[in-house]
Amino acid sequence: MPFTSWIDKYKALRKQSYLNALNRYRLQYAFIGVGSHSLSNLYPCLENLQVPLKYIYSRHVEHAQKLAVRFPGATGTGRLSDIMENDQVKGIFICSHPSQHYALLQKALQAGKHVFIEKPACYSLAELQSLVPLQKDNVCLVALQRRSSTINLLLNKHGLLKDASSYTYRYCTGPYPEGDALIELFIHPIDNLVQLFGPSHSLQVQKKTGNGVTYQLLIQHTNGVQGMVELSTQYTWNEAIETLEVNGLRGLVQIQHPNQLSVWEKPARILGMPIEKVLQRLAVQKVYLNNRDFIPAEASNSLVIQGFYPEIKHFLHLAENNKKDQRGELSSLVATYELLEQLKKW
Repeated sequence: MPFTSWIDKYKALRKQSYLNALNRYRLQYAFIGVGSHSLSNLYPCLENLQVPLKYIYSRHVEHAQKLAVRFPGATGTGRLSDIMENDQVKGIFICSHPSQHYALLQKALQAGKHVFIEKPACYSLAELQSLVPLQKDNVCLVALQRRSSTINLLLNKHGLLKDASSYTYRYCTGPYPEGDALIELFIHPIDNLVQLFGPSHSLQVQKKTGNGVTYQLLIQHTNGVQGMVELSTQYTWNEAIETLEVNGLRGLVQIQHPNQLSVWEKPARILGMPIEKVLQRLAVQKVYLNNRDFIPAEASNSLVIQGFYPEIKHFLHLAENNKKDQRGELSSLVATYELLEQLKKW
């Protein structure tokens, strides 16, 4: 059967593409941190990509040594100097306690390393501005996965937001007593809306506290797009939600992160009169993503859909080729931190 032959050829090409990508890295890397987030989301990506780790660092050296067994040639260490002062280590992955990120990033940049660092890179705009000149010609990619998520890639590929006029964004979780919810949690949706709609021009805020915190925002962006945003830790982690609805000239974009993206097309008008008020027409919904994990393929994997895997691949591509783009620049976070600074005042 010809279709069977085509499918077999496609699978063979896909397999060969993966095999050709293995062991292609010229540089040596190190990883700082052995926490639950890195173990669940970052180390599995590095294993799959067969990234050559020379060192894994943890304050609990026995943890680093146990994990190093999973990476051929890696050594577990409790000394940061093994990484920072080693000229063979060209790139560093940092995923430690958020309060340590600024100091670690500062040391890594001063040591001339390419850096992939989990958010937040720092806690203030002033700290960010002090880091920018230290980057020089090196890559510094801050892990804000929505930038590399399947949904955002599809939004950009198909230009689904180019005629946006307004949006409603909800990011609601349970309480977050272990840290700074604004900088450690809400940086995700804040950065996402800045990436999708541009810097803010004006901002109105209402804040409510008690068993968590809720911010309700009315934002106008410099391009004229207006948004209503709810950021909250007064809901529940079992039913945490992140939704975005965007009203455009041609349709209504509906997003449920990280698995669903669709567009409801608006009916045409005749002399300003919507056809739907005159003639009964079926509503048209275009589904760009509806991931249900039914097909066990790479594109459906949660680490790919959410952006962890492609983000790490992009960092490695930049580091290996000694290139920088907007994603590999700390300065790409300035507009995000400017908005966070405004929210700190409330």
